[in-house]
Amino acid sequence: WVSAAIMLVLVGQACTFELFELPTGATATPAAVAPPNTPYPVAQTTFVATLPEPLLANETLFIVVLDEVTGLPLRPSENRYQMTPRDTVTYTANLALTYNSVVKYYYQRVSNGAPFIEDTALDTPIRYRMHSVAGPYQVIDLVASWSDKTYVRAKGIIKGSLTSADTNLPIPNLLVTAGGIQQITDSFGRFELNGVLAGDNQLTIYSLDGGYLPFQQGASVLDGQITEVNLAIKPTRLVNVTFNVRIPADTHITPPPVHIAGNILPLGNSFADLLGGMSVVPNRMPTLELQPDGKYSKTIQLPVGTYIQYKYTLGDGYW
Repeated sequence: WVSAAIMLVLVGQACTFELFELPTGATATPAAVAPPNTPYPVAQTTFVATLPEPLLANETLFIVVLDEVTGLPLRPSENRYQMTPRDTVTYTANLALTYNSVVKYYYQRVSNGAPFIEDTALDTPIRYRMHSVAGPYQVIDLVASWSDKTYVRAKGIIKGSLTSADTNLPIPNLLVTAGGIQQITDSFGRFELNGVLAGDNQLTIYSLDGGYLPFQQGASVLDGQITEVNLAIKPTRLVNVTFNVRIPADTHITPPPVHIAGNILPLGNSFADLLGGMSVVPNRMPTLELQPDGKYSKTIQLPVGTYIQYKYTLGDGYW
């Protein structure tokens, strides 16, 4: 895995009452400052989850951190962290997360050994939540429902549009998420998140190709009301990055198709659940070329400041 970061200012403007300042002690993503690369610095991040009802005596709550490059359904038990109760419906967990990383996660209730993943307020599955790590932070989440239960909860809508701060043009293909609900902006930069649980939610905006750095802000949602959000986002720039790797001598495929599988569109991520729960597509991955010295190499243009997760593979992200 590798990460890179540079400080860029993201300009945001909200309509009416919808956006609010982040909690005390939190640092907004636009204010992130890139620390030294080696060793990877970490930020202590506290996740606070409020549940729809108390857990039973035989139940435990976990936060599950996901690996979209390998495949969302794979290795969840290795990245599952038990949460501790603050009161009957509030649980916390402290994780040391790499600066400038983007963490994908959800909450999981285990009852008599059986895992149940959280749902949205519309009883639709949550693919994952997102948090952009810019420093020590307290993430406050509302769990609306569980995959095996149904609740009647107050909910509203977050809608709006996203434009480029440089050109004032709409930005398509940005992933917008709040409360585990996701939507990608259309050709006019518009989005609408329906069924967001009423209360304070964390709104995260993520560029599928890394062309814009993540933006993160609180959003207040009222029961049956529309929270309107209109933001101008600052783009980043591309630089050439050269990948060099030597593969095991006993690789039995000749010649081997050595790919780079990663977490953004240029590295093969489709941001969709494909066969077997995979997200990366082999024919969209960069293919490395064999060099005279036996190494495999590839130069790719990647966006400055974007958090890059990748692996070398002979197939999809699992192989």
